[in-house]
Amino acid sequence: MTAPGPKTQSEVVRSAVVVNLTSSSSPPVESAAFVASKLHLPTIPRRALVRRRLTDTLSGEERVGLVSAPAGFGKSTLVAQWVGDSECPVAWVTLDRDDSDPVRFWLHLIAALDRAIPGAFPALVDRGMSTLDERVSTVSNRLCSLQTRVTVVLDDYHEVRSPEVDESIARLISQLPPLARLVISTRRDPGLAMSRLWAAEQLVEFRQRDLRFNAEEAADWFESRDVEPTPDLVEESLAITEGWPAAFTLIFGSSRRLSGPTSGSDRRHITEYIREEVLRSNEDDWPLLLVAAFCPQVCAPLLEHTLDISDGREALQRLERSEVLFSQVDGTGEWYRLHPLVAEHVLLGRESDVDVRNWMLCAAKWYAANDHARIALDMTVRAGKYSVACDMINRSWLDYLRSGQFATLRRDLTRIPPEVAERSAPLLVTRAWLNARDGRWREAVSDLGRAESFAPDGPLPDGCPSVEASRAVMNALYAMEGLPTVAASARRADTLIDEASPYRPIADYGIGYASFMSGNLTTAQAAFDRVLVSPEPLLRSVATGWSAVIDVLEGRVHAAKARLEEAAAIRPEQSQLASMSATIVARAAVACAEGRPIEAAAELAEVSHTLGSADPTDQLEVLIWLAGAEVSVGRTQRARRWVDDARRLIDLLGGSDWHTGRLVEIEDRMGPEVERTGRDPGLTERETRILQLLSATHLSQREIARELGISFNTIKSHVKSIYVKLGATSREEASQIAGNQGLV
Repeated sequence: MTAPGPKTQSEVVRSAVVVNLTSSSSPPVESAAFVASKLHLPTIPRRALVRRRLTDTLSGEERVGLVSAPAGFGKSTLVAQWVGDSECPVAWVTLDRDDSDPVRFWLHLIAALDRAIPGAFPALVDRGMSTLDERVSTVSNRLCSLQTRVTVVLDDYHEVRSPEVDESIARLISQLPPLARLVISTRRDPGLAMSRLWAAEQLVEFRQRDLRFNAEEAADWFESRDVEPTPDLVEESLAITEGWPAAFTLIFGSSRRLSGPTSGSDRRHITEYIREEVLRSNEDDWPLLLVAAFCPQVCAPLLEHTLDISDGREALQRLERSEVLFSQVDGTGEWYRLHPLVAEHVLLGRESDVDVRNWMLCAAKWYAANDHARIALDMTVRAGKYSVACDMINRSWLDYLRSGQFATLRRDLTRIPPEVAERSAPLLVTRAWLNARDGRWREAVSDLGRAESFAPDGPLPDGCPSVEASRAVMNALYAMEGLPTVAASARRADTLIDEASPYRPIADYGIGYASFMSGNLTTAQAAFDRVLVSPEPLLRSVATGWSAVIDVLEGRVHAAKARLEEAAAIRPEQSQLASMSATIVARAAVACAEGRPIEAAAELAEVSHTLGSADPTDQLEVLIWLAGAEVSVGRTQRARRWVDDARRLIDLLGGSDWHTGRLVEIEDRMGPEVERTGRDPGLTERETRILQLLSATHLSQREIARELGISFNTIKSHVKSIYVKLGATSREEASQIAGNQGLV
């Protein structure tokens, strides 16, 4: 006779249910299948926040509540606080992995109901009720017969991995009477169809975004721990934790006084928590987690390219449903991100792994191909492929200059180790461009000299055919080796860079600008005309500006004005157009030619201050036009100062007969009798009277107010308006301009 085999867990549980529930409405605690502590509400931490914005929402009329978020978002505490304030009976079950057995699950659910409403659920499971359908129907019928409200809470539902249990709960939900309510707390969405409940407005749900601390709750959390919630502290804590409640306790809770960044011991606690609670069930998804950890955001095509998989969207949705802090970024289900603290733990000690670095490079290629150059560069540097990163920086230097991101370009250059940077021709050329633009000519020339020692055989990544060609264009634009050399550099660039080269628009602009700086306006305009039909919006903009300046110098003021107006109308999206040196000089040149020198001088003085020591050739042109405008309004002392500054800059740039000649013409206009513009600055009658008193008397503004019978504040407003209209900055300057223009 064969000995009977051991009973399965389901058989043991079913036997216990039949034996114990047929004789009593309260299952005895000695049953191996029954754990009485699972029916108790969890202990609420003493200093737990009462989050009224959430508990009030739970108190609505919806039949089902779903609280779904990863570990540490206070799900159980929230529900316990809510039911603790409720006057209706609560049947609470804290589930574990063993409750995946349907019989054991219903054993505890029925016991919880019997505990909540004693005598209402006697002997529900007997020898004639062996199927789940019968149990669900019987429980539903008993709930319908009750004359009181009752709430059923299934806490930690994520522990249950049973389609049978899911199906039984779905049936229970469909049969819930109006006075009964079911609340499910889980780390991932249950296998239940919720759309019908949503459509019927019978579902209230909370997710990560809802359970995160907001600024007010963060401040309350610190106050509950006797820490002053300063705005900086609240902002820092939310930036670090992104509102994750558990992270507040694990990072900030160990210190009663916070005075700086979190310590290593604080991070150790959060790291252990993430390992034990957040990532415990995701062993199979480590490749996906690692990619999500080093990428700022991920999408299905990125994952498929990086991990060589075909089900990227399914992988994303699986991870979103898991217990990891992984959520949608854009609300469309396309882009997702991992919580930074979890990403930090996932990558801990793994960034140097071969697989991780290869995945980073694959991700970098995807980002680069999809117009995310900044992220692609970051991935490449983190993967340690510095030579590739050097090429990427060189390939995109013009984009940096187009958008004015000079600080970003400098920062990227510092990310390359010195021993690599000093032997990379592309990086040295990029650094030379930045140094030349900032007026550091000696450094630029030195960088180019070293670059020529390591020059590659083919063209540079930015499209220039050689380092020599880059040097020629750079010198044509910035006169690094002196103004007398720019014409020769322009001719050399013209020879080295053919018409089909993608670098040709830059070369043409360099040729045009060098010719302009040499006083060869015809050659300059011909080169600028080629730039104006190129696909480069930045180069077209600056070429437009200098072309307009040439128009004014050659007496075509109307043509210059029309050129500027047409460019502004065609390229309104070029926000930098209005603030470019070339555009400002062109507008000032037009203004001077039309008898508006005060307006021109004000704008030129501002751009001269902005340029500083950068763009010395642009600065020289600004100073010459500024000196001319100042002479036109009789401000000879200021004009002399600008002329002197321009002469010093000419000497620094190695001399220029064309620029020196223009300065001599301006100096010839200076003298005891300064030409008056005859322009009406548009002063009102009251402003004219105040200007007369300012110029002809020593009265203070307060005394002038009493003289005219008006308030002191009104006088101040008038004086400010007078200064603006005259282009003056002081009483003395306003008096001089007024005298020169015959206004007093």
